[in-house]
Amino acid sequence: MAEVAEKPSDAPVESPSPAAEHTEHKNTVRQLVEEVCNLMGDSHNIREEIRARGVQFHTLNAMIELGVQDKPEEQNDVINTAVAASKKAYGSAAITQEQLREYLDTLVMLEKDIGHVRRLAQLQNINMLAMNFLTQMIRSNPGDGGEKAVNDFIAYAALCDIKLEKFKDIADEIGGGKKTVLPQIELETESERVAARKRLIADVAVGLAIGISVFWVFF
Repeated sequence: MAEVAEKPSDAPVESPSPAAEHTEHKNTVRQLVEEVCNLMGDSHNIREEIRARGVQFHTLNAMIELGVQDKPEEQNDVINTAVAASKKAYGSAAITQEQLREYLDTLVMLEKDIGHVRRLAQLQNINMLAMNFLTQMIRSNPGDGGEKAVNDFIAYAALCDIKLEKFKDIADEIGGGKKTVLPQIELETESERVAARKRLIADVAVGLAIGISVFWVFF
């Protein structure tokens, strides 16, 4: 990653633009964690839509994994089985081959993007176990962004007599000193495919909202 050359000390000081004044600086860990949370959130919404149409959890995971591994023939066999099961359970409201394939294409892209972000984290010497725990706590507690869960974790660690004095030094080492933040996390998908993915995710969100509304009306 290219480093930005520093200005000499006698260079004239430039006034920041209005946009720059309101731009929030995000350190490497925050960038990576937020990106993974966003991608996993998108994936979760699509998975919920597919499962609501009668596709079993393990079947869905198998189809995604086969897509990531680029095994279209094996994936196609599982797709046929999943669509048949959906038709048996839901009849005319079952998921179609076309719908399932579109969802799977998006889920495979999301999985590849998550893997790409995690590889970037490893290149930044991020503790992946800590990052995965933090991501899980944030996603499991959307109301407060994981604040209580993280504080509970720290409190439990203190009660187990685990010394916490070094956490500030670790944070300073990762987030301070020489800047290593990622100016932009470049995902492997092309921009037009990302745009299509976002449109699909928006459609899924609308579908889930309608489904919940119908549930409350009739039940």
